[in-house]
Parts: sequence; structure tokens; C-alpha cells
Amino acid sequence: TDLVLDPRSPATVYAGASSLPGILPRGGVFESHDGGQSFNDLRLPASGALRLALSPSGRLLHAATPIGALVRGFRRTSLLEPRE
Repeated sequence: TDLVLDPRSPATVYAGASSLPGILPRGGVFESHDGGQSFNDLRLPASGALRLALSPSGRLLHAATPIGALVRGFRRTSLLEPRE
């Protein structure tokens, strides 16, 4: 459902996918370091991601998911708490 290219490293691509029963049973967020030829599942604690955003530094990946907004830094994923 969404793609983000890392401007600092053009071969790095992030893809968000929603769950599609019968086609893609488990959505998620996927990462590629070879321009999209192969992808690794980042195994976020959600069944899919509708939108992705990469921080200007390229160190934080934000994902809008059915359980809320998640942010993934270096080897750690956190659920962002809503602000009032």
C-alpha cells in the first residue's frame, strides 16, 4: 500500500502491505537493500501498514497500522502514544 525510498541510500526501499485474505494473508512492512529485488519482513507487531514515512536522517521508519502508529529505529520498534 505504500513505498518509501531512502534518499541517503537509493538501493534501500521500504514497502508497506495490508493483509489480503487468500493473496497476502499477513501484511506488514518489508525492507530491501538491493533496490527491491528481495525484501525482508521487519516483523512489526501489526497485520499491515497503510502509510510509511522515513525521518530525514533515515534512522526512523514510521508506519501507520491498524493498531496505531509504530516507529522503528535501530533494531527496536515502539508504539507511539496518541497526543492530546
